[in-house]
Amino acid sequence: MLKTHELDGPSTELAKAGGARIIITVRRVEDALASWLTAFGETGEAAAIDLMRNWLGMYCNLRAHALIVKYDEIDRLPWLAAWRMARTACPGIGPVSVLRIARGYRKSIVKQQTDSMTPGPDFEDIGFSFYDRETFFHRRHVSALKSRSAEQGISPEQLAEWRERLRDNIAAARL
Repeated sequence: MLKTHELDGPSTELAKAGGARIIITVRRVEDALASWLTAFGETGEAAAIDLMRNWLGMYCNLRAHALIVKYDEIDRLPWLAAWRMARTACPGIGPVSVLRIARGYRKSIVKQQTDSMTPGPDFEDIGFSFYDRETFFHRRHVSALKSRSAEQGISPEQLAEWRERLRDNIAAARL
């Protein structure tokens, strides 16, 4: 099992050839960008825009070979999202195991765990943040129990600028 936000060339080709089960979670670009900046704002907006371009490119390369799960589904129907993802990752998994996973990783539990994270031996330091090596949850992984749209924290002018800077990437991704 591999969780990543970026694949190298050989890994992308392996995924496209069916050598890996791919699950891509997708949210509105503006919301993803606002979330990234909330969690990792110290990386700067330009770096966040470049990262978003890379993610959108990876999405374009892999969407035909992946289970696509919308963030809205994860937010509104976490049990269904967990079921779809678990069945893709582990086709033989049963409903009891999926329910156990979904309960154990409820937003409230993940928020509580990640709000209290401090660097230590079980964590990977990536310079601007750190994450748990087992779960890959990073500090501030869940910023709020009720999801907020970018419009709730970003000015209309800033959102328009982001959309313009990412216009071609968003169009290519058909999001």
